[in-house]
Amino acid sequence: MNVILKETGRRIWTALIMLLLWARVAAGADSSATASGANIHWLDVALIVIFMALILWFGSRFYAWVGSAEDFTLAGRSLPPFILAATMAATNINLYGIISQTGTVYRHGISIIWQGWTGCMALVLAGLFILPIFRRLRIATVPEFLERRYSRTTRGLVGFFGVIRLAFWLGVVLNTAVRASEMISGPGVTEALNSCGYSLGLKPGWVIDGSYIFWVVLYSVLVIIYTYLGGMWSVAILDALCFVFIILGALIVMPLAMRAAGDFSGMVETLSQISPQHLDLMPATGAYSWSFVLAIFFLGIQWASTDPGLVQKSFSSKDTRSLVKGLVLAGLVTVPYILLTFMPALASRVIFPELAHQDYAYPALMVNLLPMGLMGMVCVGMLASQFSTIDANLTSAATIFTNDIYRNLIRRQVSGRELLWVIRMVTLIIGVLMIFFSFLIPFFENAVEAYLTVISFMDMPLFVIAVLMGLLWRRASSKGAFCGYLGGILIGAAVVFPFKYAQAFGLDPGSWFARNHMLAGTLASALGALVVCVIVSLLTKAPDPEKVRTVWSAKRTSEEESQSGQTYHLWPVSFSGRFWLVLMFAGCALFLAGVFMGAAAVAAAGWVAVAGMAIFFLGALARLQYE
Repeated sequence: MNVILKETGRRIWTALIMLLLWARVAAGADSSATASGANIHWLDVALIVIFMALILWFGSRFYAWVGSAEDFTLAGRSLPPFILAATMAATNINLYGIISQTGTVYRHGISIIWQGWTGCMALVLAGLFILPIFRRLRIATVPEFLERRYSRTTRGLVGFFGVIRLAFWLGVVLNTAVRASEMISGPGVTEALNSCGYSLGLKPGWVIDGSYIFWVVLYSVLVIIYTYLGGMWSVAILDALCFVFIILGALIVMPLAMRAAGDFSGMVETLSQISPQHLDLMPATGAYSWSFVLAIFFLGIQWASTDPGLVQKSFSSKDTRSLVKGLVLAGLVTVPYILLTFMPALASRVIFPELAHQDYAYPALMVNLLPMGLMGMVCVGMLASQFSTIDANLTSAATIFTNDIYRNLIRRQVSGRELLWVIRMVTLIIGVLMIFFSFLIPFFENAVEAYLTVISFMDMPLFVIAVLMGLLWRRASSKGAFCGYLGGILIGAAVVFPFKYAQAFGLDPGSWFARNHMLAGTLASALGALVVCVIVSLLTKAPDPEKVRTVWSAKRTSEEESQSGQTYHLWPVSFSGRFWLVLMFAGCALFLAGVFMGAAAVAAAGWVAVAGMAIFFLGALARLQYE
């Protein structure tokens, strides 16, 4: 299998050059800017192909670095803070944000930006207080922690749902990337594929659904191959490289979009006339109102604490202090990037007020504004963001299946070589599941809606049993955690779906629950998991005291940290460290005050929340300097 994949990798870039250049010829040599992708030039195609070939070659070089399952899943626990921060930031930046979230900005306004910004705040909170505990336990996945704290059964249940959840997320980001690529490339790829097929003896018009399948295969095969070969080493080093291309692409689009929209002042003036709600950072009503911000803030903390892709990378850090620095820096550097991508979406609303689909907002700017060469550079940045998300989650899904299902429930005694073979095979299988789910996304309104619907009832129960109950309540039992997790998911789904589709269920679409179904589902799943876990725990046998003692001891500085001199305390021992930490919490409180001011329709609510966020990050960054 390894030989086959290596040979496939060596041939892919040659096929790409032939096929994409053929697509450019079929699209015509017209360099005028249209919405069909006609200003993609041979230079742009060359840049894209060179980047793909470089990624494939560079990623496969790490094959020799992988000698064990831990090398594949955790890069030997050797990542320094800078590499860790870059790879985490790159994973957090993807085409779901660049295309689907900017499309939501185009349609609903700037308030969706809080999905990214609250995620950045959550990275800091998890990095300072939660993930250091997990890192000290030297686990590979969150489900593994659940066995340490509860039982093998709980670990297996959460592992199973985790694999399905990750495969669905991968399908979301893959679908987003394909749709954007279809628009940017125009009909040229479809015509080239038909021409290639005809020359091979296939009937004319053998490509049925445009170039969708071509792009699915292109994105999937490249990433699956280099992830299969290099594991977390390929993922981490390539993501750090991709982060540079991602930022460069955003810096190219931003000034061009602002100039086309009449600069910032002109854009604001036009939006104030045609759609003033687009400028409201904290709306009182609407799909992405204050209730959405509150819900996504809680979900963000859950994500940063238990997301498999992010958590696995954090466990790859060389020590606990490197983990903390990496997460705080990742949150900080992502905040301005999110603004760089969302502001052009507002400009797109001014420049192209009548786009056929909201997800065309960012691609339309690229197709119509970027000259030859720059189009290729921005496309490279978009490809980099896509690869960095898929590779990390592929590795995480494979790790969860191998560690938490295969080793836990199927075969506990397994050799290192066999384990490495299994994890590589599962990487391929998860890649196939990713492709399958990508074809289901069109049944939802859009990729954003698909993702938010799933996380609103699936994610919080894991946070409740792993973090709130697992780290804060000694009496939480294995049966309580098992029932709490399942109960929270079922209760959340029972709230989300009836109120999201209120009219179909015969409910009032104008009710509070229908208008705020995401917040309602998030709170219902969290409270449901909490209540069920508490009740069942009190009615069943108490947990093993030794398991509880092991987890509680990880809250203190470890012997490994003391010996290396790289100690980290959850609560700083110095006065300066405590001062900055208190300031960080004050900023968080001010942010939440801004959110609730939004509920009261206070005009300054959004800016109060932004000020609170700024103070929050200032306190977190300063806290790193003091122990």
